[in-house]
Formats: sequence, C-alpha cells, structure tokens
Amino acid sequence: MKRKPIFTIIAVIIVIGIYSYDYFLETNAKTEIVSEGATLKENTNAYYLPTSTTNQIIHHKNYSLSYSEPHEQAEWVAYELKASHISSTNHKRPYFEIDNAVKTGAAHWNNYKQSGYDKGHLCPAGDRRFTQEAHDETFFNE
Repeated sequence: MKRKPIFTIIAVIIVIGIYSYDYFLETNAKTEIVSEGATLKENTNAYYLPTSTTNQIIHHKNYSLSYSEPHEQAEWVAYELKASHISSTNHKRPYFEIDNAVKTGAAHWNNYKQSGYDKGHLCPAGDRRFTQEAHDETFFNE
C-alpha cells in the first residue's frame, strides 16, 4: 500500500518530462522555421523588395512579405510574375494554415470568426499555379 504514492509521483514526473521535452522540440522547430523564413531565397531579387517598417521580412520560396504584428497582417507582399508562371492547371485547394515563419505568431483562423472579414491570399493562388508547392504556399494565414 505504501508504493502507490511513489508510482503516482513517478508517473506525474514522467508526464511532465514528456510535455517539457515536446515543448522544447516545438520551440526549436519554430526557431528553425523562423530563421529559414528570414533567409533570402535564391530566386528572390532583393534589389526590388520594398523597405520594411516592421523589420520582420519573411521570404517564402515564391514570395516575400513584411509582417506587421500590431495589425497581425502583412505590410506588403512582393513576388515576381513571369510569363512562364501563367498556367491553367487547377490544383486541389488546401485549407489555410498558420505561417510558422512569423516569429511573433500569425493570425489564427479564430481571429476571423464572426468578424465580418474573410481570410484572403496575400499572393494570389492563381499566379502561383506553376507548381503544387507554389500554389499551396499562398494558403498561409499571416
């Protein structure tokens, strides 16, 4: 009978350890995604990017943006549209996802619930039909 409290304490310590380790891994993964988003991609022409008043520029593979935390939206979005990007391919429409490259945390879909506003594309999905990856990248909540 005296061992029951010990097993309970050990079980609680194990559960706390697992949650702490999971939080640590999640934090490290988030940091890596944010630093990857801050890195200029090779197909981005930095010379033509606008200046940012927020100092939080995020570079996705096919577009870049400046994120404004007080407004929880992009200050600007920049991308290059070439004739070779124009395609009539219809990719399956994914759900909007939270952009983990935003270090302060992007707007959640609940922010739009019963607000009268809709989520929208920062970079038009129709302009990014040349690959599935480019198309899906336009479905981030910033």
